[in-house]
Amino acid sequence: MLIDIQPIQGETPRVSEKKLPDNSASKAVNCDFRAHNLRPIHGMTVIQSVEVTTKSIYKLVNAWLQWGSVVDVATSFVHDSGGRIAFTGDGYPKETNTALATSGTPYPKTTRRLGIDAPANALTVALSGTPGADTLRSASYIYTIVGKWDDGSVVESAQSMPTAVFDVKTGQTVTLSGFVDSTATGVFTTHFRMYRLNSGNSGAEYQFLAEIPVTQSDFIDTISDADIGEDVLPTMGWTHPVDSLAGLVSTTHGFLVGFSGNKIYPSEVFTPYAFPVKYAMPTDSDIVAVGFNGSSVVALTKTYPYLFIGYDPGTLSSMKLNYEQACVSARSVVNVPNGVIYATPDGLFLLDSSGQGRLLTDGTFRPEQWEALNPFSIFAFRYNDGYLAFFEGGTEGIEFRMGDNTIRRFSTTRPVYGGFFVAEEDVLYIVREDEAGTGREIVSWETSLTLLDYQWWSKTFLYTSNVIPAVALIQGDFTEGAVTFQIICDGGLVHSGVVSDDSLITWKGTRANEVKIKLIGKATVERVLVASSALEIYENA
Repeated sequence: MLIDIQPIQGETPRVSEKKLPDNSASKAVNCDFRAHNLRPIHGMTVIQSVEVTTKSIYKLVNAWLQWGSVVDVATSFVHDSGGRIAFTGDGYPKETNTALATSGTPYPKTTRRLGIDAPANALTVALSGTPGADTLRSASYIYTIVGKWDDGSVVESAQSMPTAVFDVKTGQTVTLSGFVDSTATGVFTTHFRMYRLNSGNSGAEYQFLAEIPVTQSDFIDTISDADIGEDVLPTMGWTHPVDSLAGLVSTTHGFLVGFSGNKIYPSEVFTPYAFPVKYAMPTDSDIVAVGFNGSSVVALTKTYPYLFIGYDPGTLSSMKLNYEQACVSARSVVNVPNGVIYATPDGLFLLDSSGQGRLLTDGTFRPEQWEALNPFSIFAFRYNDGYLAFFEGGTEGIEFRMGDNTIRRFSTTRPVYGGFFVAEEDVLYIVREDEAGTGREIVSWETSLTLLDYQWWSKTFLYTSNVIPAVALIQGDFTEGAVTFQIICDGGLVHSGVVSDDSLITWKGTRANEVKIKLIGKATVERVLVASSALEIYENA
């Protein structure tokens, strides 16, 4: 008999462990197979404590923001904005920056409502002075509410209702009053902006007139037609995002997208606070999450997925895809090059940029095995070109790599609840229960100098007649540690020993029809050979 295991691979749970390829595992925990050998993974490094309910985190410059709900964060399109971000999932949609978020603890301490609601009233107009014989202009006024940030950016509402068109005679002065500030919770406002229509022509446009602080109650218009600004009202038809907006993502086309119920809501281009209702597009069933596949917005619903195609949020086209693959976990959605991967009741599903889909894990898990993982609790990341999934409240993670039906498992030791991948650092951070079991902490994944013991169990090698395994050889590198080698024959442990070099391993052989190998440790293993005699080993080594 001869067992020759190389290159060492991960698990394929769908296949009976007696019918696996010789180099496949029936169990692979804390293993690294990226170099086509068996190596241990590095442990986690504790970064800091967080609130006991934390499940979402985001690194804003050097500060860790934390929330007790599922929060989706998108970076702002505002240049040099001091770390400006927008996010959903923490009540109404919000935005903040580094200065505001870190003004107190826990972070984010201070936030602002995303967008400003339009004024509900028209301005009040009063004419004073003795009217002359000539008409200066036919005029109408509207106003908007503005929030000016310290970074110089401006958030502006849609316009109020217009005043009636009226004639202004020579000798008359127009006084505007009735300005009403927004009272929405969390809204940030600093000024009112006024726009004037200089012609009674219905096709004319409102042009910028002036702005006043929100503390000022009226404005006297003494600005001539020649001196009025050329800027036209930019916010016509804009609306602030609905309070229930969720799942915020950024696109490479310059706009954000969120959803509420069965509708997606795109923002205006490079205006991440305006989500015109006229841009909303429906799906047949409620949306669970949205993603972006590099060219299109993907809406993942409780029934079928949708593609929303286009570069202009006002002219997106929708395509219902003929895959009855519901999304079961919003946090399972991972954007990969030219596609989106997400968890369904059947397994991990990939939708590419053309709308073609396939069940990635069809050859990896049987339905009952996938269901036993509890895919409804998945939160996942693209990490080292793999799909790395954890299970909220659980102590295990799995990695799936496209083009390979095998997985590897990870032990997190203690329950995990969420995480965030920092692309600039190429580091994944996880929220984990702390050592005392009374709080939570942020840890960085695989950054510790400490190596973790792996567990690698082979398939069950089945023989029609008795064999007598009695000799083994492990080829590899033992610099980082040893490996415990175990032989199980017909379900019983026959030999267990610590191996620290590539010397021949021997034991008293036992007749068996079923043989299994277990490796536990830190050594780098390139190849494992098991035979009945040393001659068989040397002839094949």
